[in-house]
Amino acid sequence: MGQVELNLDLLALDVGETYELWNDIVVRPFRTHHVIPSQGYVIYSVRKKLKKEYIHLKGKKIEKLKKSGVEITDIILSPEVAFTGDTTSDYMLDTRNVDSLRANILVTELLQKRMPGHIWADNGLYVAVIS
Repeated sequence: MGQVELNLDLLALDVGETYELWNDIVVRPFRTHHVIPSQGYVIYSVRKKLKKEYIHLKGKKIEKLKKSGVEITDIILSPEVAFTGDTTSDYMLDTRNVDSLRANILVTELLQKRMPGHIWADNGLYVAVIS
C-alpha cells in the first residue's frame, strides 16, 4: 500500500465539550457504552433566532440594541448527524444522549463478529435515517 500524508489537526474532545467546525456547524461528544471508555459524536447545525421579547420591535430599534451590546438572539442547535461507533444499546437509556437519537441521521457500526447487546448490521455499517 502506498503512503498518503494527511494534513490535519487531531483534536481530543471530552464529553460535555463543544467544538466549532464552522460558524454554523458544531460537534459535541457523548458517552457510549463499551468494554473500554468510548464516546460518540453529534454534529449540530447552528442558527440564531431573534429572542421572543424583541420580535415586536422594528429593525432600527433591534439594530440599536445590538450595537449597544444587548444579546438579541438565541442560539438554536439542531442535531443533524450522530455517530456512535461500537457501543451497546445501553447508551440510548442515558437521557444526556437524547440528541443522538433526535439527529436526522444516526450512524452505528460494529466491524467485528456479532456481540450480544451491540448495535450491529450484517455488513458492518448501518445508517438509519430518522425523521
